[in-house]
Amino acid sequence: MPRVIHCCWTDLTAILKLFAQASATWDKFRKERDFHRMHHKRVAQEKNKLIHDMQILKKHYSMVSSTHVTAAMLTANARPNTGSCSGQYVRDPWGRQHFGCE
Repeated sequence: MPRVIHCCWTDLTAILKLFAQASATWDKFRKERDFHRMHHKRVAQEKNKLIHDMQILKKHYSMVSSTHVTAAMLTANARPNTGSCSGQYVRDPWGRQHFGCE
């Protein structure tokens, strides 16, 4: 009877050791999976943010470029071309100020 108990005890310790190794391996795989999952989520979030920013910039650029074209056309039609230099600060259609001829 003591021999049977000793064999069972050694089997139990071997099984517990094997279980601890399997548990450690499982934890390592779980941590690696979570790391890659979080990396993927972060990359997807950054991608979505960049797409959103690009959409905003495209919308802003289309509004700005149409405004500049309209302002340039209005300014060109409103100013008579006299061919003389006034020697004062002049604003061009894009709002920049410079010294020179109109």
